[in-house]
Amino acid sequence: RYTAKHSALVHQGSEFDSGASYSPRRWIDAAEQETDFEFLMLDAYAEQPSIDYAFSQMVHGFFENCQEMILDERWTWPRPTVRQNEEIVASPRDIFDIGELYRSGSAEVFSND
Repeated sequence: RYTAKHSALVHQGSEFDSGASYSPRRWIDAAEQETDFEFLMLDAYAEQPSIDYAFSQMVHGFFENCQEMILDERWTWPRPTVRQNEEIVASPRDIFDIGELYRSGSAEVFSND
């Protein structure tokens, strides 16, 4: 999950009454499409034959891919902008900016034990 206040805005995009809009950057969807869940699960199970362990490793592998998507310079934006860290970025670019979104991410796996 991502708890930064602007997580949904970045992922879903938005259009405002003023006519301004933010393009969606669906980093979670991209990570889902590019994650080999079966490989992660089977590889972890081969390491330690436990479904709980394998599932947990798969979840954490998916989360790592989500984090990598935030750092990936694949996201389009309609114009160059100055980020809060004063970096000027064009398109395509990453969605890291000052890292608030990246640092707000976490992956938790709950067990019935």
